[in-house]
Amino acid sequence: SDLHFSTMSSTTPPDQATPAQTDEHGASSKLETVAEHDETPNWKDVTSTIKSLGQELNVGELIIAESFSLFEAMSAVEIMDPKMDSGMVGVEHLTIDCAIEKGLLPQQLSVEQIIGCMDQLTALEMMYMDGNSLAQTIFTCMYMHRDELTSSIKFFGPFCKAVKKTVEVVRSVVMRADVFDEEDFLPSLFGLDLGGWITEDEVIAELLSAENYLLEVIKLNKGLEVSADIVALQDDSSKEHQFAEALLARLRVRRALLLAIACLRKLACQGLEDARKPINFGLLQLPIIRKTLSLGSSEPPGFDASITKLLLAPCPPRAVKAISTVEGIDRFEHLFQQFLQICALPENCTLPKLIRHLSALSLSQPNIVPRSLLLRLVFCEEKVLGKFPMQMLLKDSMLDFGLPPTLNDAVEPLSDFLYKCRLAYEQVLRLYSMNRARQRRRITKLYDDWAILQNEADHMDSFLMQNFASSLTCTHPLSSWVLDQTVDLMLNQLHLGFELELYSLCELHLIYWYLDFLMGVKHKNREISVDKVATAAEGKKKGGVRKKENAKKKLNPWATQNLLLEIHQNISRGLYRLLSALIQDQRLPMSKPQQESLATRFEHRFKMFRRLHQPQALFHSDFERSNQLDPDVKTEKVYSSASDCFRVAKAGIEQLLHREPPLPQTEQTHLQDLARLVVTNTVTMSLLQRDANLKLDFQMNAVGSFLLVKLKGR
Repeated sequence: SDLHFSTMSSTTPPDQATPAQTDEHGASSKLETVAEHDETPNWKDVTSTIKSLGQELNVGELIIAESFSLFEAMSAVEIMDPKMDSGMVGVEHLTIDCAIEKGLLPQQLSVEQIIGCMDQLTALEMMYMDGNSLAQTIFTCMYMHRDELTSSIKFFGPFCKAVKKTVEVVRSVVMRADVFDEEDFLPSLFGLDLGGWITEDEVIAELLSAENYLLEVIKLNKGLEVSADIVALQDDSSKEHQFAEALLARLRVRRALLLAIACLRKLACQGLEDARKPINFGLLQLPIIRKTLSLGSSEPPGFDASITKLLLAPCPPRAVKAISTVEGIDRFEHLFQQFLQICALPENCTLPKLIRHLSALSLSQPNIVPRSLLLRLVFCEEKVLGKFPMQMLLKDSMLDFGLPPTLNDAVEPLSDFLYKCRLAYEQVLRLYSMNRARQRRRITKLYDDWAILQNEADHMDSFLMQNFASSLTCTHPLSSWVLDQTVDLMLNQLHLGFELELYSLCELHLIYWYLDFLMGVKHKNREISVDKVATAAEGKKKGGVRKKENAKKKLNPWATQNLLLEIHQNISRGLYRLLSALIQDQRLPMSKPQQESLATRFEHRFKMFRRLHQPQALFHSDFERSNQLDPDVKTEKVYSSASDCFRVAKAGIEQLLHREPPLPQTEQTHLQDLARLVVTNTVTMSLLQRDANLKLDFQMNAVGSFLLVKLKGR
């Protein structure tokens, strides 16, 4: 009732109304434009007219123009609403000139203020790399808008130029890789100047000059002879050395970041070895920065979020959560660690090795910068890592599944099949350059391509049986290979659901049941392909038993992976049985009847697998049949069955931990965590059978995708 509407009437005669002022029926528009020569528009109150028209509309009816589509409705900005109109956020707009007049941008800064500005700017830079806009992060520092503002501020001027150059380089890398989504990166510059006329070499030269000056300051503080133009940073000589080291470390880290990215941008992985030096050098400086964070001013000058307020006017305001300087340094270290992982890309590349490496890097949840650099290295000059033709790597991986090594790529059907596999597998490799949530969604779209490949593989296997039967050690080598890759995608998608916290406790037994099924399919497929190929190759070797055993170990590249797969399968099966027993004992909180039923949840979680021909998709009715217990079976037997699964998994873990040569440290740590999980779950089940009144605590994703069940308070 307190809303009022008004319109302006023009002095333009009705017979001279413009097309914009007249609708298709020839009636004068309710809202007429003001003629250019009108200085004082004549406002008319149309509130009563709007209200009377509104009363004639039924619920759900809306008056819209024919040109006003759903796209316009979704793109419209509601003016004067702070949630949609950034101009209504109650912050006064500040300009650079106004800030200078008010004394908010001093041209001379103390050492404490310089350190504080550097640390704050570093935190903002990490926010930018994590997907926030340039205008709401780095350029909220007013010193970044004009180089002349920092030209007279020692050390801070080169630092700001280096930040700008880093932003320019990072943006170029991300745009070229073209793997970012809206939550990863905002490419718009908002018309802001990144100082593109300054080259990387010039920026690095300025940083080196500033570093050399600080080294001379340290010498001066020690009483050594230096040139006459070297002066102390501040008056307190007892803190001089500490301040000089703090500034030096920050400039060195900035230079290390620029050099590292420059090396990682080189094609064909030529700069990986060179990148290690600046990365390790930068990591050595970070402890010094952490130790000297307290030296910086807690409220450094020159930062104001309203300085870029008008740049955001065309779009709804996006909330930006500021991070502390401590967290900024932590993210900086995380970035360097991920760069080191990129430098460790396998030299003797095979597809399984490459996938394991990419998966490990993706698991650390890198921001868009390492992911973009990685993608450009993986796909370089139409070769993997710039060295290996994709079709060669694909054929090598198919040899383990029984593809005859003597088969020539020139065989036309095989050449066509490898080409189609290359297109599909490139999308799989590209997955690992996406963020984790996008990976899960993208996998669903890949199933259609792999379903086609499954049909193609069946036809190719028939062709091989007809023409090369004598060379085959496995009747379906290509179908086995495609099935192995497909199951890997399915398992990855289910595991990502755990990581993204998509599953509730009441449906976990469904997930573990399906995981058990998929791992069983994968294991059986490898038994009839990879193991058979290894056994056949072993039989061709002549010599003693020891020679044959060594040949088998050497020829079967999947031995460790197969055992690890058995461990994961036994843990999944044990958790499924444990949760089923808890549900039967009514010790697991289930969803209420009015919420989604288990059948509906099953449909939501697994319906995408029906796009594939193999493995055959399971339905909720299959789960109900397998989950049905005989009336005579007591839950104690189910608990005992789950304990047996955990016991077998524990034995497999011990076998892997004591193998020679030893596994990498990361894999050993994972196995040790799994051992603790199965022991804890086994002990919990044992205690439950003695005392049914014990209360349980469930920790999801305790180790990877596996659930930890323990007693409350322990």
